[in-house]
Parts: sequence; structure tokens; C-alpha cells
Amino acid sequence: MTCSTSGGNRSKGTDIQGAFRRAVLFAHTPVTDPVEAPGVNVRQVWARMASQMIAKSEAANSWGGRTIWVVQDRLVEYIRTNTALPLDALHAPDWAPGEVNMLVSNLTQPIALYSGPIRAAGGTGACWLELLGTPHIPTLGSITRKLDEKAPVATFRVPAPLS
Repeated sequence: MTCSTSGGNRSKGTDIQGAFRRAVLFAHTPVTDPVEAPGVNVRQVWARMASQMIAKSEAANSWGGRTIWVVQDRLVEYIRTNTALPLDALHAPDWAPGEVNMLVSNLTQPIALYSGPIRAAGGTGACWLELLGTPHIPTLGSITRKLDEKAPVATFRVPAPLS
């Protein structure tokens, strides 16, 4: 899923093709310029993975099985800061599996299991659907102030309706 990228610019040579060419040159010649390349579009990759985690867990549960997602601790930190999921509320110290199960490791600390329901029972309690929500919605005023910091590059006018 990490093939979705951001930051590529062909004219600057930071697209995939240009970055690959410079990386090969860097590895085989005394080129000293750092290789600039696009990064992973984390939000897009994460959105696809999150929807797959929920859909595949739901399917496995309906078939009498379960899924176990094994992820690196860096992804868990991304989840903590960029989604509405209260991950600590889904920590499973007794290792009892739930509808969605995620094993987390950083290879230097004990493995942790986060487990719980896809949907909250009765609309209360932590559930994995919160994974798809945002942790914070800025006020409309703060967005408007940010937009007003720069002059508009275009103005669009809606024509008056014909009578």
C-alpha cells in the first residue's frame, strides 16, 4: 500500500523517476547531492488500510473467524494523533480477542494487543469505527482567518438565475 506518494515534482526532479535515477547515481558515483524524493502519502495509505481492517474483520467475524493485524508502533502513534480512536481504551491486557485485533510491536518492547468491537454496543464505549474519525475539528473562524491571510488567486461568481 505504500505506493501512494506525495511531494513528487517532475520539474524539480523529485518525482519517482528522477529520484530513482539520482539514487542509482548516488550509490555508484561520488555524487554528493542528497537525493530528494516523494514521501509516502500517509493519510491516503492509512485511509485504505483502515477501511480494509474494518471490512475484512467484519467478514472474518461473520464466517466464524477473526483477523489479527500486525503493525509497527509508528503506525500506532499515527493512529493516536490523527484519528478519533481512543486506542488506550481498546488495549487488551488479558489477550482476549475481539472483533478487530491489532498486535503492535517495535521489536524492543513487549508486544501489545489492542482489541475490541467494530461498533459500540448501544452507542457507548470505544469501538474501531472511531478509527475513521478525526481527532479535532478546527473552528470555522480559525479556518477563515487562515484563508484571509493570503489574497485570493481567483474569484468565482455564480450567475443570476434566468427568469
